Amino acid sequence: SKKRGVPTKSNARLAPSLPRAFTDSNGLEKGPAGGKGEKLLMWFRADLRLHDHPALKYVEQHGSAVLPLFTFDPRQFGKTSFGFAKTGRYRAEFLIEAVDQLRKRLRDIGSDLIIREGKPEEVIVNLC
Repeated sequence: SKKRGVPTKSNARLAPSLPRAFTDSNGLEKGPAGGKGEKLLMWFRADLRLHDHPALKYVEQHGSAVLPLFTFDPRQFGKTSFGFAKTGRYRAEFLIEAVDQLRKRLRDIGSDLIIREGKPEEVIVNLC
């Protein structure tokens, strides 16, 4: 799927604080970053920023490998019980741009973003 981005702070602030967790091929080829044997699935939902994300602070402190994930949940794009769209056109465009920008930011620091469409509870189980 093709997705686009959200305004965030400069990558210059990211490089010093997140390199080990995100740059070891996401822990897929060389083993987990930090040597603790942990690989964490980082499910991005609403907070798509990198520079001050609380979960990323945990990863930084514990030296774990990270697999970043975003899911487009079809339930967000359905209709309400009154027949109105749950997510309007402009909100959907903003979300697509935000996810694309998150992917670009992660790629800038040597990582990537796994993007899937489906119910997160099913997508996450399949990835694990």
